[in-house]
Amino acid sequence: MCPQHKAPPARPHPHAPPTPLPYRIRTLGRIRRQPYHSTPGTHHADGMFTLVLTGRGVYRTRFRQVEVRGGMAGLVLPGEDVGLLMAAPAEPYDHYYCRFAGRQAQATARRIVTERGGEAFFHWDHWPEAARWLEAMLAVWTPAEPDARPDRVREVDAMLARLLAMLDCPAAPTGRPRALTAESLENDLREHIADAADLSAVAERFGVSRGHLCRLGKQLLGDTIVRTWERMKMDWARALLAESGLPVAEVARRVGYADPFYFSKVFRRHAGVSPSRWRGPRQAPGGPWPAGTAAPR
Repeated sequence: MCPQHKAPPARPHPHAPPTPLPYRIRTLGRIRRQPYHSTPGTHHADGMFTLVLTGRGVYRTRFRQVEVRGGMAGLVLPGEDVGLLMAAPAEPYDHYYCRFAGRQAQATARRIVTERGGEAFFHWDHWPEAARWLEAMLAVWTPAEPDARPDRVREVDAMLARLLAMLDCPAAPTGRPRALTAESLENDLREHIADAADLSAVAERFGVSRGHLCRLGKQLLGDTIVRTWERMKMDWARALLAESGLPVAEVARRVGYADPFYFSKVFRRHAGVSPSRWRGPRQAPGGPWPAGTAAPR
């Protein structure tokens, strides 16, 4: 590193308290082509997701070095071999980062890393979709928001669940459909929580007939896919209504209902009250979504 670009002394990262939530975003942001940018893979007990759009750099640990280029994703979990991500001065990367906590989030991330041979950074064909999702996450992220309410449901934390689901259930590169299991089916329904409940589309993603999907899905989930998906959607709707302040029509759209009146009817059947009556400063009940800018990250 040239003397004129010598980095300032690193500031200590404040220790973030553990969270009881399954998903919790600590920091979220985007670094755009900073020639001498560098950052630790992660710190304390948090995980770090990185998505590189363009440019290149290197991720260096005590035991290995990986060249990082556009179209690659990274998942770094706490451990002995956490390294440093550094941008190439001549071709600095443009990348998103998301440091996260939560038992379910880290368990999912650890399984993804294991299934990919333990590599922290890897090429990912679906990075454009993830980039769009991260941009949507940034739109609702509040960098200055304190973590003083570790039990508070936030929209962006639930969006982290979908981001990890994208990594956990990628389309098979050879064109083979993904295996149909209880876990993969539940992940698929969560990943498409904002879609209309189209069982034909679900069946197509798994490469089976709709009839076979319905029969096997009921065995795997202990209930029909339609009812299971509806419960997931209503749980997420309750979280959005309680915490986000979005209009009811927008909440309906975000859980896959184009008709807000029909959404209200379904919501009342599950919650016992209308969506507008439900809204308030309360913690959302249990379910699939239970209750800063650049560095330091």
